[in-house]
Amino acid sequence: MTTGLFLLHEQSPRNAEEHAFMRSVDYGGAIGSLQYLSCTTHPDIAYTVGQLASFTSDPGVAHCHTIKHLFRYIKGTMDYAITYAPDPSMSQLFTTYSDANHGSCKDTGRSTGVYIVKIGSGVVS
Repeated sequence: MTTGLFLLHEQSPRNAEEHAFMRSVDYGGAIGSLQYLSCTTHPDIAYTVGQLASFTSDPGVAHCHTIKHLFRYIKGTMDYAITYAPDPSMSQLFTTYSDANHGSCKDTGRSTGVYIVKIGSGVVS
């Protein structure tokens, strides 16, 4: 997702023209495809997909632009791969990282927490 971009519920359609445009977009299908990718081959997009999925009931044009941006990112990184091998820079086999952003959601004030577990050089969770 673009740095500093916040997706909000106030970006949902506000007029008849935006509602008509959004009816022509298969937002739910795109989210389903992206969720599959984030679970199987692209764990790097999981946060963005989670954010976009929270607007499935009433997506707006800004949300569609973010999905298009994400699909362009995936197309540009198709040759990337997760490699499971020992990491020569680390003495441990398992490495875990975590982070939190307290009150980051502008709509609800909810916090976000994330974690990454690596075996060697590859992300497993």
